[in-house]
Amino acid sequence: MDKPLVDIIMLTYGRIEYTKMTLNSLFENTKWPYRLIVTDNGSVDGTREYLRKLTEEGKINRLLLPKTNLGNAGGKNFNLQQAETEYVCLLDNDMLLLPGWLTEEMECLLHFKKEKLALMSPWPIWKYDVGLKEHKKHKIGELKDGKFHVYLTRKLSGQVWVGNRKVLLKCGGFVGATDGRFMGFYASPLSKELIKQGYKIGCVAGKELAISIDRKGSEYRIESEMLTAYRTWNKLQKNKKHLLPDFHVWLKEQEEEK
Repeated sequence: MDKPLVDIIMLTYGRIEYTKMTLNSLFENTKWPYRLIVTDNGSVDGTREYLRKLTEEGKINRLLLPKTNLGNAGGKNFNLQQAETEYVCLLDNDMLLLPGWLTEEMECLLHFKKEKLALMSPWPIWKYDVGLKEHKKHKIGELKDGKFHVYLTRKLSGQVWVGNRKVLLKCGGFVGATDGRFMGFYASPLSKELIKQGYKIGCVAGKELAISIDRKGSEYRIESEMLTAYRTWNKLQKNKKHLLPDFHVWLKEQEEEK
């Protein structure tokens, strides 16, 4: 099987320790040919200096440092537009990537291309959804052919996935949250549009190929301390729009008061 190059497009903001763990797992466990494109959303915790060092060492192929914060949805869409390969991997900076993670997803995407499989997540998204009643409805079928076995889902993960770049752009990309969540985004509109246009979303059956650092051994989503702080800060600011550096100034003040 030919192995087409994949642009791994990573969006970072803060959480430098998470970023280091994510990138270390990527460098160690990615065997499929790839280029790494990283966009930093205005980190003020040493992340930019760390990313520049990796770029100088040749581990990051392209580092983008926009002057303004693009937000979560905006940053993801910007990364999609910066990539050039047919298949891309969108990666957040809070994932541990396990051996075989990109290889197995790409092999399934290529094998089931005629079945319009356009997007693969590294885990069954319903396992981590909130609530027993909710999570079951996301598994909607399967594709099986020899060693290739994919469970189909109606919902994509926003943290890490591998997919056809042109299809994802055609279906509208990510939508920013309008309910006041700080830096939030919606994955559902993109999921719905993919399915509406006849494309399929899936995961490798019976395997988890990545682990969220923010989800600590539970079937259900556990809010990280940072995410909880985001929401607390946002509530205090009465849902007004702020830049990410403003959040870190506030967070530092809270830590100093403890």
